Amino acid sequence: LLGVTGLLVSGLFFGKGGMFVFVPGEIFGVYGPGEGAWRYALAHGMLVSKAVTILSLALMFSCFQVKPAAATILALSVLFVNAILTQIPFFEDLKPWFLTYHLNLWQGMLADPIPWWRIGASGSLLAAFNLSFLTVGAAAFHSRDIKT
Repeated sequence: LLGVTGLLVSGLFFGKGGMFVFVPGEIFGVYGPGEGAWRYALAHGMLVSKAVTILSLALMFSCFQVKPAAATILALSVLFVNAILTQIPFFEDLKPWFLTYHLNLWQGMLADPIPWWRIGASGSLLAAFNLSFLTVGAAAFHSRDIKT
């Protein structure tokens, strides 16, 4: 919904046109209207993987013996600390080991050429993270669930 709203509002202000992408140190691109819309749609499709990963992390923490607000804050704290550590130059060589490095796989859809190998690698790692989070959460929930 946010992507469609952004597209509609930008269409009102700027009319039909291309897309300009700039992520400092990573991506720079100027695309025509057709290719820009295609890449925009692909990037928003890839954002689903980011949302599902954050959801599965929060679900795992909510299966532990903590209050719901604490589980939410814990999940956000893990992501926030992870994002900070990826920005520190000392950890530059360790970036591929951080979760938030792989969460930004949607940005690959805006690069030219699209790095399909990185998207495939990050996508498979996110799937493994999701499976791990859900398995740990299910085990924690099962161990504390009241059995009659």
